[in-house]
Amino acid sequence: MSNGKLEDLEHTREGRTQSVFGKSWLRHKEGTQAYMIDYMLLEGQYTLDDIAQILIDNNLCPERQLGQVKARVKMHIEHLQDGHNCGQLPHGLRVSERANGELYFDVA
Repeated sequence: MSNGKLEDLEHTREGRTQSVFGKSWLRHKEGTQAYMIDYMLLEGQYTLDDIAQILIDNNLCPERQLGQVKARVKMHIEHLQDGHNCGQLPHGLRVSERANGELYFDVA
């Protein structure tokens, strides 16, 4: 995971998706759980269960069950918002949930 930077909110608000040097606009390495979660939240069309199942289907969570993967997704969302994760600084973004359960970056 990466440390948050001041421009993370601006880049997310712009819908920036361009990967630079094999990383997401939030500096998460391509091909990782964090990278995929970032993009699914930016699309805003996936529930927690959807995100977890997609990670499993893409072999990014070897030998883990859905409940464990959902906990991992929640941990990453905490890191994107306010949480310190394994010494990494938070990104200071806000993730919200629609009435239908879809999660998205709330940049309004």
